[in-house]
Amino acid sequence: MSAIDELKEIIQNQKSISTKKLESIVTEFERMYIAQGKKIRSQKNNLSVMNTKYQRERDKAKRREAMVQQLEDLKLHHHNLTREFNYLQEKYKRVAKK
Repeated sequence: MSAIDELKEIIQNQKSISTKKLESIVTEFERMYIAQGKKIRSQKNNLSVMNTKYQRERDKAKRREAMVQQLEDLKLHHHNLTREFNYLQEKYKRVAKK
């Protein structure tokens, strides 16, 4: 039985209690409090680690996205340069024929 349940039972069924009995209940409450604190600290640390990993992955994704955009821009620029080159080449051929 947990310390909380034990205390509830004492409150419902008894008018008085010995300090010895209360001491054991208080000790159990302290253990529960410490265990809860350790659990919360552990969860906080795990959350911090996960948040750090998430941030890193998000930053990597942003860099990849920027590189993809840069590649697309370079492809477009290359396409435009190719068109311009072909146009100038045709123009040169026409001028050379005259």
